[in-house]
Amino acid sequence: MMEVGDPPPLGLIVAVPIFLCINIAMAVIGSRWMNRLSHDSSEDVLTAHYLGGRSFGPWLTLGTMFASLFSGFTIIGIPNGAVSTL
Repeated sequence: MMEVGDPPPLGLIVAVPIFLCINIAMAVIGSRWMNRLSHDSSEDVLTAHYLGGRSFGPWLTLGTMFASLFSGFTIIGIPNGAVSTL
């Protein structure tokens, strides 16, 4: 167990900068992709941002649907009709 004056573990010192670098790289890549998408198409910037240039495939759409469902189940709980056998 860590005490108040102990230095942070080495894993934390390595993981946090790597995590931040990955997030910054994804933001830069996404920004460049959005700029290219908005210049190459006739869609406005908001449509390109929220709909991703309408390039979502079935697997990404399915993953998004499952993530939304499980998030709702985690917050609200499974509806009573789904557990009527209990």
